[in-house]
Formats: sequence, C-alpha cells, structure tokens
Amino acid sequence: MCGICIKFCPRRAIFLRKNEDVEQILFDYRLCDGCKGEPLCQRKCPEGAVSLSEISLPGRLDNPRLLIEGTIAVCSKCGAQFGATQWVDAVLRKTKMDPEAVREICPSCRRKKLLETSLRRTGKIS
Repeated sequence: MCGICIKFCPRRAIFLRKNEDVEQILFDYRLCDGCKGEPLCQRKCPEGAVSLSEISLPGRLDNPRLLIEGTIAVCSKCGAQFGATQWVDAVLRKTKMDPEAVREICPSCRRKKLLETSLRRTGKIS
C-alpha cells in the first residue's frame, strides 16, 4: 500500500501511525461514513488494494484495525526515515528503478545524487 488512501479520506478513518521504527496504516470503522456510497479511499487507490467491504468485515469495531505494517527505511547517507520498506518495495515492483538505491537512499539524497550525476555527465562538475 502506498498510503494515498490516507490523503483522500475526508473523515480520517484511514490514518498513519509511526512508532520508532515501524509505520502502520490503520482503519477506524467508527469514523467512516463510506463517503455516501462512493468511498474515496477505494476509488483513488492506484493499486486496487483498498476495498471498503473488506476493511469493515467482522472483528471488533471499537478499536482501529491494522491494515498494513512495515519497518521504516533509513537513508544510508543522511539517516532520515523515509517510509516503510514494504511500501518502498511496492513502488519498486511498478518501476524499473534500482532496488538497492531506492531502499537505501531517501528521496532527497536520491535527487542530489541524480543532479550530481547529471552535472558530471555534462562536464559542469568533476
């Protein structure tokens, strides 16, 4: 899961919780109104991973339900946390990016590295 459902949920029924080295996406049924029959989380999910009917199936509804949990990736260059490794891997499955570079370097350091590589190729830095 990429977490885009979190951004589109108007009632904040799907939300992110971060602990020291773990990120979780949770669903709180008590906050969900199903977007009046047109769940935005379900419609906007680019992976087709969200189904409101599956999210709200049996179980205790008095506490948020864990949808996915992942260990937070840490940048090998600057030490910044930049997302759960499972979500990084989900993006990698859909792209042709170098898996090790993406898993080990945060987006900010990756942009700097790309800029340096580009400037070296054009001869603007050595």
